[in-house]
Amino acid sequence: QHNGVEKEFKGYCTDIYFQAAMDFIGKNHKQGKPTFTYIPTNPPHGPYGDVPGELLEKYRARDLRPTYLRQPFPDKQYERRKDTTARIFAMIENVDQNVGRLFKHLKKIDAHDNTLVFFLNDNGPNGPRFVGPHRGNKGQIYEGGIRSILLAHWPRSIRAGTTSDAISAHYDLFPTILAAAGAKKPKGLKIDGMSILPHLKGQKVERIDRTLFLQWHRGNEAEPYRNGAAVTQRYKLLWPNFGKFAPKNHGPQLYDLIADPKESKNLAAEKPDLLKRLKRRYDVWFSDVSS
Repeated sequence: QHNGVEKEFKGYCTDIYFQAAMDFIGKNHKQGKPTFTYIPTNPPHGPYGDVPGELLEKYRARDLRPTYLRQPFPDKQYERRKDTTARIFAMIENVDQNVGRLFKHLKKIDAHDNTLVFFLNDNGPNGPRFVGPHRGNKGQIYEGGIRSILLAHWPRSIRAGTTSDAISAHYDLFPTILAAAGAKKPKGLKIDGMSILPHLKGQKVERIDRTLFLQWHRGNEAEPYRNGAAVTQRYKLLWPNFGKFAPKNHGPQLYDLIADPKESKNLAAEKPDLLKRLKRRYDVWFSDVSS
């Protein structure tokens, strides 16, 4: 669909999306217009039938077992998964290549240094692949399922190598972009996020007792506690797979994410006051977003 009209394109989907984005950015830059471009790629994601051929052969030729969470990874499971995994890795490298194309284009039109580029992903891997010291994957609210990267590139304002461990979420991007652009939030608009621009710039920021809320379940009706979580800088309260399809005794779990990043020791019985406090915050949030 191009401006609401069906149009046939030739080539691989991610290449087409990025080319359209670069054309749009170049046209606006030439006219002296500021540009906002959102480039959501459908890869890496199923269906896995069509991927760039050269990259597919590259990953088919490799032993991909080290990329799985369980070590050693069972041979039978690997044989079932290796072709799909090779296709996913080919998709990921193609995304990387297109990000490289985008940066080359920004340099070519002399917009590289003063363009803020965010790169992020929505969730963990859709299978038992490596997630660092964590557990879980897509569809779960353990850290392996919900923890994702956020990279920011803006040479004129952000020093290379700057990092921050402050928790943030996707809904922080809107107020961050407003702050970066020097734009004011529309009057009367209530938003959930906050600008993380000072963190990106490496400035000293006073820590606040912030809680992020995440929930992941299918269906038309929001159901409290079902695969829901309240996450602070250190602690996390969650109800994994809670709901009509949940196994029994899947009550609240409380973890210290700093001391126990794998979420292996449930502190719910040891810290009842903290559990109650985070549950109250979750209840207020759920009431607000489901109203």
